[in-house]
Amino acid sequence: MDIAAAIDAEDPALRAARRRMVIVFVALTGTIAVALPLVFLSVDWPGAVFAVPLVLLDVAVLALHSWWFRRSLRHPGARPPQGYLLLAATLGAGLFCLGVISSPLGSIWAFGPALLLGDSLTRRDRWVVIVWVAGASLTAFVFGVLLAPQPPGGGPNWTSAAIAAAYMAVLWTASFNRVYWLGSMNTLDKSRRIATELATARERLRLADDLHDILGHALEVVAFKSELASKLLPAEATRAQGEIEEVARVARNAMSEVRALSRDRRTTTLAAELTGAHATLGSVGIDLSVTGDPSLVPDGAQDVLGRVLREAMTNLLRHATANRCSVILRRDADIAELLIVNDGVPPAANGGPSGEGTGLAGLERYLTERRGRLVAGPGADGTFTVHAELPVRA
Repeated sequence: MDIAAAIDAEDPALRAARRRMVIVFVALTGTIAVALPLVFLSVDWPGAVFAVPLVLLDVAVLALHSWWFRRSLRHPGARPPQGYLLLAATLGAGLFCLGVISSPLGSIWAFGPALLLGDSLTRRDRWVVIVWVAGASLTAFVFGVLLAPQPPGGGPNWTSAAIAAAYMAVLWTASFNRVYWLGSMNTLDKSRRIATELATARERLRLADDLHDILGHALEVVAFKSELASKLLPAEATRAQGEIEEVARVARNAMSEVRALSRDRRTTTLAAELTGAHATLGSVGIDLSVTGDPSLVPDGAQDVLGRVLREAMTNLLRHATANRCSVILRRDADIAELLIVNDGVPPAANGGPSGEGTGLAGLERYLTERRGRLVAGPGADGTFTVHAELPVRA
């Protein structure tokens, strides 16, 4: 599976959570919706005049609730359409009123309208939910008092009214919370996809920076060595042969590093980069002076500062007509520093992080990610300075 397919693929955990939610819905809501009416009808039979329409209305309410449940699985952020709201209000009011009239405890049928109320409040504002729930509970209580038959002992049926109000105040959360958790799971899945995309983009950027670092420096050396060899032929054929062999060596090293990069195991050291810088700059007549011992730099900082040195040498060969270059290495208890200064920079030189090139800009990001710092830019005296600092305990 490629990266794009991996990003677009749905998280298996989300599918499993949806399956578990369907099981919970069937086990809890379905059991209450089916078993409770059967038990109630067997205990307090309201007669065929009420029982048949109550069962039919209950089935219609459950079918409507199940339809919205299935749709909310696929579109947890959607609100119920107007047709659903109208149908839910009609069926819910009919089931509630008929149930209240049918028996002193008939308000138990309010569980169906309560579920539809929760469906209807999907993705509503907090105050809208509070107002509608409070209004529905108060209405259920009032209708329970007014419409329910008197209990055997006489007097108003407060019990029926209290049951109706409690159902409307509590059972709506069964639908509302289900949609809320579905929305949360989809948000987490969306965040996972975004994180995967960002990780992919970051890895591509890192690969681009490393390829620029490797091939840019190697090809710059190849170009200089080739130009030098062409100037030496045929007057200094022996030396030209040595330069051409150096071109081949640089090209082979670049290919090896590209292969190592593809396996994510490329590393470099300051000593190796200083040796290469001595050979390259010496062949074109640039004096390189080194202050400090590269072996004092910890292993964790060797690769990072080695990349900085390589990019600085590439910029020197590409943008400057230098005669001298100095490299200063410093190390204290917390910071490893690399300072590179070369002359021969034209006034309009453009090699810093803000320039058109991406080498130093990529290294600046690279050091920032490791809590380091890179400052590079031309000076007023025709020099160019690259200063890198890296915490040795990072």
